[in-house]
Amino acid sequence: MRPHLTVELADLEHRTGLLDEWAWLIGPEKRPLLLTAAGDAFVQDIRDETVHFLNVSAGSIFHIAQTREAFKTLLDDFSFVEEYLCLHFVEHLRGRGKVLKRNKIYSYRLPLSLGGEVSADNIDMVDAEVHFSIAGQIARQLADLPVGAPITKLDLKMPKKKPWWKFW
Repeated sequence: MRPHLTVELADLEHRTGLLDEWAWLIGPEKRPLLLTAAGDAFVQDIRDETVHFLNVSAGSIFHIAQTREAFKTLLDDFSFVEEYLCLHFVEHLRGRGKVLKRNKIYSYRLPLSLGGEVSADNIDMVDAEVHFSIAGQIARQLADLPVGAPITKLDLKMPKKKPWWKFW
């Protein structure tokens, strides 16, 4: 698998709370396993060890594999990587000079759920924690709206990040 398609969890300072804003959808028993550069996440259920895919743009989650080992096998499948890690889109972005730095993820400037388009011009490179927090808040607030309903207000809170120089 190509390393530019993922973001290493070991590089994130607060990975335990990374998906807090998605608890309404994924529940409290799922932990991040692998983050895609395209802004989605594979999560593992700590109760039964199953692996699931959190599609951030769609605000949905679904089962991918029974075990971590089965998931690792999927990552060797080119078709799986192409689809779930958005191989062509990520390579297109990199070709346009949008190369991710440490702890950054590609994120839609205007989310698809709010009318944004799948376009390199609609992509920013943002902190992974900020991406998952803001996207989760938006998805939660839109989840109960009927399709096509006007969106009159969103209440978003920026995540509080610990300064790099603090060690607690």
